[in-house]
Amino acid sequence: MMPSLDKMRSVVTVEPVLFLYMLATWLSFPTLQGLLFQKVCLAKYNNSGLCDHINDGNHTTQEDIVQSTTSSYMLYSTVCLTLPSIVTATFIGSWSDKFSHKIPIILPSIGAILGAVNYIISSLYIELPIGLVLLSSVLSGLFGGFVTCILTVFSYVTTLTGTRTRTYRVSIVESMSFLGGTAGLFMSGVLLDNYGFPVVFGVILIIHVLVILYTLIWVKDIQTETAVSRGDSSCCSYLFNLEHVRQYIKCVVKRREDNSRRNMWLVMTSLFIGFLCFSGIKDISYLYVKRSPLSWSRTIYGYYQGFQMGLTAVLLIVGAPILKMVFHVHDTTLILMGIVSTIASQILYAFSTKLWMVFLVPVLGIFHGFQSASSRALVSTFVERGEQGKLFAFVGSAESLTTLFASLIFNSIYGPSLNFFPGFCFILSAALMCICVTLIIYVRFDLLAERQQPYTTFINTDDDREDADRSLEDMMDGARDSAELQEQDMQLALQNGAEETFRKNSI
Repeated sequence: MMPSLDKMRSVVTVEPVLFLYMLATWLSFPTLQGLLFQKVCLAKYNNSGLCDHINDGNHTTQEDIVQSTTSSYMLYSTVCLTLPSIVTATFIGSWSDKFSHKIPIILPSIGAILGAVNYIISSLYIELPIGLVLLSSVLSGLFGGFVTCILTVFSYVTTLTGTRTRTYRVSIVESMSFLGGTAGLFMSGVLLDNYGFPVVFGVILIIHVLVILYTLIWVKDIQTETAVSRGDSSCCSYLFNLEHVRQYIKCVVKRREDNSRRNMWLVMTSLFIGFLCFSGIKDISYLYVKRSPLSWSRTIYGYYQGFQMGLTAVLLIVGAPILKMVFHVHDTTLILMGIVSTIASQILYAFSTKLWMVFLVPVLGIFHGFQSASSRALVSTFVERGEQGKLFAFVGSAESLTTLFASLIFNSIYGPSLNFFPGFCFILSAALMCICVTLIIYVRFDLLAERQQPYTTFINTDDDREDADRSLEDMMDGARDSAELQEQDMQLALQNGAEETFRKNSI
């Protein structure tokens, strides 16, 4: 392979994988919601004419019943996807550290393809039972789903890069989630309105096929120093080994040098609180802007979400690399920028009464993506290179569970809060994010204190290890050169001595 092409494969790695996966996910979410709505309506009223015009404002009672039932099925779908995903990710994370980072990348797309086939069948034969739709979530979850996709792409990048470039590489990968979401939001309505459910699910299937082909053809496999050959007969059997569970837990609880375990947990706690607030607000935000005085339509809300995600993606692609590589901003500073930006945006959201005020929310929250990206990069520095898969399996599983809890918590609070202050959930989110500020400030001062220590024998980063290895090699080369010179001097002296003795004997 040409050197330039090989270098390009090191620069562009798993970023397109996450972009395509998130594109398919955001295409799938509203399409699945619409399919369930249609099937629930037909199951309850068995009247296609009514179901085609149920949103015209003349059937509010029936519409409310169908919406409530559809919401329940969406929750069932999330549970059917999340729980198997967590179990699968627990095994995949440890397996990828030992055998391969490449193979697990394609597993979620295989599950998604099987799920898309089931969705197509369910949409072509609309009279089939509603419960059959949930089979797609189960299949996707068994193959790892979103959790495994996240853990594989982030563990791949953190294993491939040193700490000096890790933050901006993780930021680029993180931005792919938002870019994929933006594209998916704008495409979903157009495709669904013009072509219907089967075509949209067919497009989703094709996207996941592209993910698999791209991974097999382009993405280079990497293994850690402790990895063994994939041809080992234990490769498959090790995947189902319960030892994964012990290794999975050990990765996040074992004692580490220089308070690394404590700082790792503080950063992860901050990250999980961020997940909780982001997911909770996402669940209730459409209901918030739909009611008076904002009274938004679904179209305006789609534009708003696209604008928000696109702005976040641009800052992650452009802003994070500049701040990190040019101005050498510390990871904790980037995290704090993201948290403070989120707090300001949530407070504005709570008191917004005009369209322009809500569209100003993403501008205030422009650094929102920094918290997640920089936290992932920072937390990866607290574990060894061969533990990245296990670490991100834990983070991904916790993220999925947090999303479930967020739906339950914020949806439970939002309804009662309408009686005294509709924006209460946004204020609650801002208050919870203040906890994150405290945690990250503590970690920041602890890390800076460690950096100021005059002596250290613990090499904590890949780049430091490389520098130390090069220094050691230089010392060894110097020692070898000195030994060779001494040996040459001895041989020359012996040779001169032998010649002098021979001359004397001849005389």
